[in-house]
Amino acid sequence: MEKVNEKPFDRIPEGIEEPSDSNAPFISKWQFAPADLLSTIFEFCVAEERETNPRVFMGVCSHWRWICLHTRSLWSKIVLAHPAYEPERVRWFEFEVCHTPAELQAAIERTSGGTIELHWIFGECRWEAPDGGDAETTPQKMIDVLRTSKAFLQIRRLRVESGLVDLIEDINFEGFEFPALEHASLDMSSSSLNKCMQETAHQLRYLWIGEIGSSRADWDLSKMQLPLELMLYTGSETAQQHPHIRPMICSARHLFHLSLWDLIVRGDEAIFLPTLETLHLNNARFECNIACPNLRNLDIYKSFIKGSGP
Repeated sequence: MEKVNEKPFDRIPEGIEEPSDSNAPFISKWQFAPADLLSTIFEFCVAEERETNPRVFMGVCSHWRWICLHTRSLWSKIVLAHPAYEPERVRWFEFEVCHTPAELQAAIERTSGGTIELHWIFGECRWEAPDGGDAETTPQKMIDVLRTSKAFLQIRRLRVESGLVDLIEDINFEGFEFPALEHASLDMSSSSLNKCMQETAHQLRYLWIGEIGSSRADWDLSKMQLPLELMLYTGSETAQQHPHIRPMICSARHLFHLSLWDLIVRGDEAIFLPTLETLHLNNARFECNIACPNLRNLDIYKSFIKGSGP
């Protein structure tokens, strides 16, 4: 667990005000609490699923404010979103929301080299300038900030949301590496991003790929070195067959959990998954034989496996 960073921040997050003296009678017992102890408590409170922003603690007193600004792990969650999504900021209360390259650069500096959880909301906005000229912010410019700062090396969790296939496909991720990436949730992806992740995200433990029919699903998972949880979803009301699904599943040498939604897996030869322990199928069909000698959990809903009956 990361403790208090000795290097102070040069830039204070916007919207932070000095604590009021009226709070003093209520926090006097904590004035002399060890910084490492308070830092650990703050880290616990902003941990995943707790939805707490460090700014909550910064308004209590100057002592707590100093600790928050020097605990880099508190600033590890970053959202990149178009300004049109500003009304939805409440969704990302525990994140640093960035609409421009300058905001993203400041957020990266606050992490001080610590790991990052990055949530990128492409949505259906193209960041186009109203007058038809060059927009101040484009998805590629945001990516260039990550490239220049080498912040991609810090990304531990990544989520990408997009409603426009061509928008993300046009972005150049060349030179990106993901050595720290453990968790990836891709509602939409691109060939450039997929290639970088396949070549460098060897510590990946969880991979969700949504909208298979629209996403680039030509994945080779053979280089993943850790037990992998793989979840594939088409976004269709009816089960569909995709040519890349079977090769993707077979390439995962350490696959221990597989979930399929609305997908059909076909082939003349049987699929052998020696490490698989959990199989979840929802409106999915294996129209080929499948062998899982270490399977412990099987969850099937409106699905079919060849040789097992309806």
